Amino acid sequence: MLSKRLTHYLQIFVLSLSISACSSTGPTKSFTPNAIPQAVVPTQNSLAQTQQVIVQELGQKQGMSLYKSGADYQRVNNLVRRLSRAAGLGSFSYPVIIADAGRQVNAMAVNGNTIVVYKELLRRVPNDTELAAVVGHEIAHITSRHHADPTVQNRTAGVQIAASVLSNVIGNQIGAAEGQLAGKIAGTLGQGLFVNSYSREMEYEADHTGMLIMAKAGYNPQGAINFWSQAPQIFGTSGSSADFLSSHPSEASRLSRLKASLPAAMHYFRR
Repeated sequence: MLSKRLTHYLQIFVLSLSISACSSTGPTKSFTPNAIPQAVVPTQNSLAQTQQVIVQELGQKQGMSLYKSGADYQRVNNLVRRLSRAAGLGSFSYPVIIADAGRQVNAMAVNGNTIVVYKELLRRVPNDTELAAVVGHEIAHITSRHHADPTVQNRTAGVQIAASVLSNVIGNQIGAAEGQLAGKIAGTLGQGLFVNSYSREMEYEADHTGMLIMAKAGYNPQGAINFWSQAPQIFGTSGSSADFLSSHPSEASRLSRLKASLPAAMHYFRR
């Protein structure tokens, strides 16, 4: 059982997370309803830096196996190529990395230029149209430049600082055994902190724009509604598999907005 002192420090840490991750309520300045933002091709330097971060954070720190070949990679890479073209990137396609994290389920856009998809998500979503919905959502974060928004950077930095502060507290003020345990807890809570923390309104924007992108790429946008209606079952409710949903809008609110976006998306799909 955790000591009262350790419990107190963890409570402070969780509170600091809740404060640093507070969401803004307004839409981003670049958002235009029913329009796909013009995507920007990332520099080779930024792509290389992102690859290093992914290897360090997911591969080395979290022990995941990372792949850039094989059937799962080809499936996602082909899909991302179609979505990248629809986003206006021409021959450029966002790099794809497949992460084997056991039963964890997730997908993310890292540093605004690379798509990471967990193998378990691919197993649970065999339908490519529905998979295009969640990957299109991540690409929409990139094309909308949510990662470059100062409020996003401030929130994400705040979470990272909170994790650092907890580590210092552990090292300086509690016993070695408790420190090791709390360090493991901090590491678990810190998983994915190198991925930006978006506001709820940005998540709605990514839903909307992602639906437009997938429709333009030739995927029926109804697939987005199908996917998000079963997302709680796909992602689960425990561990890091729940992180994706915990930082996203509620199912009812998301589906309501997606249904409102469907006519505009169908316009792109029928072109």
